[in-house]
Amino acid sequence: MTPEDAQTVGPPPTSHGAEAALINAARALTSHLDLDAVCSAVLDAVERVFGATSCWILLHDGSTDTLHTQIFRGENADAYREVSLAPNVGVLGLAFSSQQVVFVPNVLEEDRWFDAARVHGSGLTSVFMVPLV
Repeated sequence: MTPEDAQTVGPPPTSHGAEAALINAARALTSHLDLDAVCSAVLDAVERVFGATSCWILLHDGSTDTLHTQIFRGENADAYREVSLAPNVGVLGLAFSSQQVVFVPNVLEEDRWFDAARVHGSGLTSVFMVPLV
């Protein structure tokens, strides 16, 4: 391309335009993904990398503004079946709303659970929550 050709192409996209284009491309890509397969692959990695014995993924439903269980597996993971909570509730909500990793080294010493009886009854000893953005 010669300098003269570059002038006819037009100005480079603005950062807003480029950001919008990337967001649209990501939406198009993710709209064709198999959500269950992606979530299962994420849990495979979590188990392999962190040695997790129980893990689950909650997804945000924008239409109801709730977090709900998408997938769960492992030792006593059925305790997280059909969890549905507001995104500002408990330690899970803290991870979601702050978009920060939250580590709870001793489950029994944490009192901000969305349902303490459910979490304590699950047999978990520690919890590592990572918001997937």
